[in-house]
Amino acid sequence: MTRLDDAQAAYGLAFGLAPPEPWGVDDLRIAQVLEQAFFERTPLPESFDWWESLPPDGVA
Repeated sequence: MTRLDDAQAAYGLAFGLAPPEPWGVDDLRIAQVLEQAFFERTPLPESFDWWESLPPDGVA
């Protein structure tokens, strides 16, 4: 299993939700965000900004 697989499994078990799979986001970034949500015991809102590092006029 990969770090992403582990993070997705933990997220799913903790919150009873399918983990998000945003298009075009690096696997490591997804894993880090899911792990953080797991440790904070707070599921990610649907409005979570996966592309926060893009400039305001950037296109994801």
